[in-house]
Amino acid sequence: MPEIIIEQNQNIINYINMLQLPYSTALNNHIINMVSGIITTEGNKTVSAIYKKLTSNRDRSTGSRFLSEYKWNNEYVDYKRISHSIHTIPKNIDENQVGFLIIDDSLSKKDDSTKKMEGIDYHHSHSDGKTMWSHCIVSSNYKVSNYSLQLNFKLYLRKQFYGSKSKKLFKNKDELAMQLIDEFTPATEINYLLVDAWYT
Repeated sequence: MPEIIIEQNQNIINYINMLQLPYSTALNNHIINMVSGIITTEGNKTVSAIYKKLTSNRDRSTGSRFLSEYKWNNEYVDYKRISHSIHTIPKNIDENQVGFLIIDDSLSKKDDSTKKMEGIDYHHSHSDGKTMWSHCIVSSNYKVSNYSLQLNFKLYLRKQFYGSKSKKLFKNKDELAMQLIDEFTPATEINYLLVDAWYT
């Protein structure tokens, strides 16, 4: 992977422009920088590591301000990304193709220095056979023909995280999976749902 991004990849620029986001050129450039940095950064993809890849605006605070202070909506950007893909896929595949909505939960493992990070807890890792200090994420992915589209994810938080509001706000993993299924818009006529056995 390149040490520094000298020039932004034209495919990424074209893709962001194709989404027709209603943001300023400066904001769109931040999105392009972030996407390029995530793709090219190896190891931990921290804001600091991502912005070190750039030839200008390399300070971590630039990326932090973009993520936390600038007026843009990540859910809207995600909606545009998914809508564009769902409308593009049918034009590029045979109409009898079968789609697969894949629901899965996974752990984003953390080290002990992340004690103050919100939503982190000990969760059982099926692959490691033990509990791990981590975020637990339930995600949805759509696979059809040669296309694989990451749709959405929900952060699983234990009941005690919500305190007195747990009755109203808490969702177990099954309920989070159902939310992801309800949000799904297929690009093909025939679709199957793939989940781990414990969801059924």
